[in-house]
Amino acid sequence: MNESLNMSKPAVADDKTLRVVHVMYLDDRVREWLCTDTVFGKSGATINYDTARRIAEYSAQGYTLVKDDFISARTFRRAPSSDQIFTVHLSSPVVGTAEPVVQGVATRRARTRGSLMRRLRERLAFMAKRD
Repeated sequence: MNESLNMSKPAVADDKTLRVVHVMYLDDRVREWLCTDTVFGKSGATINYDTARRIAEYSAQGYTLVKDDFISARTFRRAPSSDQIFTVHLSSPVVGTAEPVVQGVATRRARTRGSLMRRLRERLAFMAKRD
């Protein structure tokens, strides 16, 4: 269920002012990333994003909201080479009285973490070349 949503990415932007925000949705119960939404904008501009739609989608699937670290009306950071990351904590439903047995969860978690770390390293390398 790992997906990404590119929102409001400008067609042409000045590299010195383009900023990136990642809103990551985490299942706290099984410690698995559900999805990441990525928003692009200019330094100091208001972040045009609302977590309510995603939270409603997950609530309809039985998830409960634990904590929403994203605060609406935030602005894009002015510091260069610095993505902002916000986490929305959810808890998946418990089926029955025992923990469900899910094969491959550890592998998916490792693959997801590895993918996120690889993307972060690539982004940092790109930003270092630019400076």
